[in-house]
Amino acid sequence: MGLKESLDRAESNAKIRDEQIEEEKKVNLEEINRMAQKAEEQGYTLIKKNNKNQANFTQNITDNLLIIIQNNHLKQNEWEFLITIQPLLEYQINAIMNKENNSFMTITEIAKFVNKSRESVSRTVSSLLKKGILFEFVNVDEIKEFNRSVTSRTLFLNPELFYAGDKNKIDSTLATLVSRYDRLEKNKIKLKWKVWRKKGDTFGKLYHRKTYLEFKKNKI
Repeated sequence: MGLKESLDRAESNAKIRDEQIEEEKKVNLEEINRMAQKAEEQGYTLIKKNNKNQANFTQNITDNLLIIIQNNHLKQNEWEFLITIQPLLEYQINAIMNKENNSFMTITEIAKFVNKSRESVSRTVSSLLKKGILFEFVNVDEIKEFNRSVTSRTLFLNPELFYAGDKNKIDSTLATLVSRYDRLEKNKIKLKWKVWRKKGDTFGKLYHRKTYLEFKKNKI
């Protein structure tokens, strides 16, 4: 099966899972109200509990991935790396994290996870940073003092391609980071869906390219 077919199948499976989840969320409100009234008569109160589904998942932004493929923007080893690290993505912020101790992963830790040499992973990460697929936060003071980062690198995967969370609720800092340092756009890779956080909004969101360009032009 080719990469396009795999992505299409993954997207189809994700839609089916979403439909199943929505179906499972439905409750008999009439029955709930009847039980609530009965509980209140006995001095109790029923409270709706807002539970977050604990199952880890990552959404593939298929339209954008196809554009990346058509532009031959990534090498095979880079695709393999991106697929392999998806279980490490932290929900809603897309950071590469160690889930056991809740810390950002070093290159050495990532290399151990993907079963590659540190040197190989370092080269891949550097390439993906230059191509606008990965982003990182750096300590400016460290750069000035040592001419390089000396602590662990805080790496984030571009949510315009993969996102571990709700694509309509993208972390505001991540959305700003992607918009400000958009190497894909600078490299003439015109994605169909773009991240933008409107002024006053708590979260960023994926918008169709036409809407994104209007927002950007008018600085909305």
